[in-house]
Amino acid sequence: MLDTEHRGPLFGLLPGHEYGTATTDLRPGDLLLLYTDGMVERRGEDIADSVDTLGKVLARCDGLGPQDTLDRILDAYASDEHEDDTCLVALGVG
Repeated sequence: MLDTEHRGPLFGLLPGHEYGTATTDLRPGDLLLLYTDGMVERRGEDIADSVDTLGKVLARCDGLGPQDTLDRILDAYASDEHEDDTCLVALGVG
């Protein structure tokens, strides 16, 4: 599930700031996708719409492993769409 409601300061921006934490149970077969803001931020586009677009691409990856999921996500985005550094990490739960 993508969390588009959580808002807080940029990580590391405010020394000494307390950051909220959350936990969730991961089960075998789950996939955790971590990404930087460069993956979803586009000039002139609402960030919520961009996150929703990534969610739709990710939904079509159901059942795929980490590498195949990353490949499919990268195939869905043209490399010239990214104006900022982008990092994706996919972790599969075995």
